[in-house]
Amino acid sequence: MPTAIHRIHRFFLLVFMMASIYIVDGLVAYFYSEQTLAPVLAILCFGCLIFMGPPRLILIAIPLFATESYWIIQDAAKYPHIRTISVILGGLIAYLACSQRRCLEIRLAELDLILEKLQAPWILCDRSGNIRRISAPAAELAQTNLMDLVGTSFFSKFAAGPNKGELIQKFLQTADSRTPVERFILSTPENPARLITSSFVPVQTREGPSILVVLSLAPV
Repeated sequence: MPTAIHRIHRFFLLVFMMASIYIVDGLVAYFYSEQTLAPVLAILCFGCLIFMGPPRLILIAIPLFATESYWIIQDAAKYPHIRTISVILGGLIAYLACSQRRCLEIRLAELDLILEKLQAPWILCDRSGNIRRISAPAAELAQTNLMDLVGTSFFSKFAAGPNKGELIQKFLQTADSRTPVERFILSTPENPARLITSSFVPVQTREGPSILVVLSLAPV
């Protein structure tokens, strides 16, 4: 829920943008006479709002920017109604884009929460196999310090024995086809005799497309 401070910040953001549209358009009209950029500036402001606030803020801004643009251009531009409609359409497109961004942020936050609560050892890698994040239990399986693993290659830390080539093939297959791979056996160079069951799951994270590797000790 937005706090009162957030509402005040958003209010002043809209005021600042409307003032900027008016001032910049006035400067353009002063130097170039009867030329107006108000609709274009309004659409650019919508583009900024996609990344600066919730979708609701854009819905509030649409009538404000459209009214201001029409008021500025009504005597200086041909077909002011059509140009004002372009502002409204630009705002609606920005609203849809902002809604998609918000949905993606929610899904990424949900994934972060799942990883935080996941008790099984897990490793988050990029599509090339570089470790982005790792849980403490997974670091214990590797018998290595947690921070020493971040940024290193998953294959160098969790691929020992003759099946290393198959492991890399399965990992890259998951990265390319976005198809999970379950119950692949691997081991660590520190303890090759201890077998570990792994599953590769393609996920979308804040860092980009990733592969989530879930680990567990293989039954003896």
